[in-house]
Amino acid sequence: MKYDLYFHNDFDGRVSAAVFLDFLRLRGDSVANYFAVDHYIRPQWDAMVKKSKNSVVIFDFYYHPKAEYFFDHHLTTFIRPDWEKKFKRTKYLNLNFKYESCCHLVYEVLVKKFGYKPVKHIKDLVKWADVVDAAKYKSAKDTIDLKEPALQIDSYLDQKSHDGDPIRWMIEELSRKDLVKVAKDKRVVAVVKVVRAKITKSLAYHRKNLQVFDKVCFIDLSAGQVERVRFAPHFLVPSLSYIVTMLRSGKVFRVAVGANPWKLNLHKHDLRKLVREKYGFKAGGHARAAGITGIKDKKAAMKIVNELIEILNK
Repeated sequence: MKYDLYFHNDFDGRVSAAVFLDFLRLRGDSVANYFAVDHYIRPQWDAMVKKSKNSVVIFDFYYHPKAEYFFDHHLTTFIRPDWEKKFKRTKYLNLNFKYESCCHLVYEVLVKKFGYKPVKHIKDLVKWADVVDAAKYKSAKDTIDLKEPALQIDSYLDQKSHDGDPIRWMIEELSRKDLVKVAKDKRVVAVVKVVRAKITKSLAYHRKNLQVFDKVCFIDLSAGQVERVRFAPHFLVPSLSYIVTMLRSGKVFRVAVGANPWKLNLHKHDLRKLVREKYGFKAGGHARAAGITGIKDKKAAMKIVNELIEILNK
């Protein structure tokens, strides 16, 4: 049987797809199409999935009733109330908020419910998916230095995943090889060299433009002068509790908010609940990292930024 795989356009989404590909291969099935999707496609999501001519599998993204297999760990998975009302958890349809990565959820479901027997490099993918998606890095410096193979691959994906490119070769390599071997691929090595130069430039921009308001900082990256380096503020100002970042996707703005993963004792807020309750269905994410998408203009985005800074400083 052939499947169409839909996954969030990030590291967790792709390694989830790699684990599932290994599972399919072991039982003699295959993947027809890969679709890397992000939140901007929300208005087209229903129509997009309905076009699939093969069985549908969704990882780390919005639920769709056409899914034969579904795996997610986000509170924001339902974009239509009627879909949420009719949803029932089964061995095929899995929604569990306790997992730090969707890949970990995929792995455990396949092992416990479908008899999947993974090899060691698949287990390493799961470990690193938890690290990357839940920001469980040893230090902010690790995210700057990019010494770990998984972080090098993550940086490669950040650079090459534009315009919904699923990067099929990477998913297939991750399903077959360990992270060290994949990171040594000349395509990854070349991109990581460029990324390190961009990190240096971004750090210089942050030093000049980072605004600190007590325990919360703000950085405006919406003009696109430099790459977003997610933990640059924590690297530069380790005492911070939260980062608020303004970004732009095409014609619309988005605001990201993240907690300092190295100072968990300072966190008073579940960020995904905070943004969902205050900003509705365009907001969501994780307890320590969340965001608001589809903001119409910079003035509206700044209003949200200022509100978040005030809330998080209380």
